[in-house]
Formats: sequence, C-alpha cells, structure tokens
Amino acid sequence: NTTPREVPTSDELYDPTTIWDLHLTLSDDALASLRRSPRAWVRGDVSFQGVPFANVGVRLKGTFSFRPIDDKPAMRLKFGQYVPGARFLGLPSLTLNNLTQDRTLTHEALSYRIFRDLGVPAARSGYVHLSINDDDYGLYANVEPVNGHFLAQWFGDDDGPLFEAGIGHDVVPEDVALFEHDEGEDDRVALAELAAWATDPARDVFF
Repeated sequence: NTTPREVPTSDELYDPTTIWDLHLTLSDDALASLRRSPRAWVRGDVSFQGVPFANVGVRLKGTFSFRPIDDKPAMRLKFGQYVPGARFLGLPSLTLNNLTQDRTLTHEALSYRIFRDLGVPAARSGYVHLSINDDDYGLYANVEPVNGHFLAQWFGDDDGPLFEAGIGHDVVPEDVALFEHDEGEDDRVALAELAAWATDPARDVFF
C-alpha cells in the first residue's frame, strides 16, 4: 500500500492486488436527500490517500445489488458534476460496486481481466476500502465506468455511440429500441446491424 499523499496512476488504482483507502464526507442534508431520492446527485467531499477532492457528485446505483445509504450502498462518484472539467487521476468518475452478490469478492476483477486479455474492450477493476463520515463501509469493487473516457481509451475517440442494455434485454432485433443511450449520437443503425448479425441462424452465436 501507499503512504498518505502518494497518489497512484489510474492503472495502479485499478490494480486488484492493492486495496486503496477512500473516505467520503456527506452532510446531513446530503444523507437525507439520498434517503429520499437515492439516484439524485448530491455534493460530497472525497479524501483519497490523504488528498482532498471537494464538491464531488454522489448518487446511489444498482438494481438487484441496490442497498440504501444506511446499509452498504453501491454508488457513483462524478468529479465534474459540480466542478466542470474536474478529474480524479484523469478519470471523470468512479463506480463503486458493493459486492453484495459475490461472496468471493473476485468475480468482477477476474472476469474483466479475462476479457481484456482476450482483446475484448472491458473495464478495469480494483478495490477500495470505503468509509462514509468515518463509518466503515467495508470493501468495494472499484470498476472503471464505461463512458466517453472509456471509449477514447479503447477506440481512439469518445464519439460513440454507446448504448447500455437494461435488465432482460439482449443484442437481438426486438430489443434494439430498448437500449439506453449513454454517449454520442443516438444512432442505432450499427446496433441493429449487430443484432441482425448475432441472431442469424447460420452463425449460431447464441447456442
């Protein structure tokens, strides 16, 4: 591990052999807001390896893994939400997954590593030990968000388009219109072509 104020690179941040300490401070008003509307952004202050980052956007996330703020919440931290252009080790945001569905605490780090080793674009994943207002929230998977920054790293630009499938949706023609649009122009032509290709009986992609 590192000493205070020794800030890693983003590659080191996502090294799964190191657990980084991350402290989040939320006001009483921010906590109350997250209890009422957990997916609405609130302001928080982050300290990472002793280095402060003020006015960070914080909200809860998750579907089956969702937990309220007073339990063990999964969350998004967005550094430019209130300070335009702000970055954390060059990253616009962090995704902290609460590992409530993984008793081994290793599934995300291992599976994403396998995809990347095969040359498939996939998130980096490491670990942080999270505290909120000095309360210990335990171990979290720190998973690289799939966003414009991710696109630029893998494809050379952040233009997209980038889509996300919801629960129960797949790369099939009937689901193309149901994908959530995340980045770039909402042009689904390539997505529709991929769905048609993947479901062609001659290819047996889904067997």
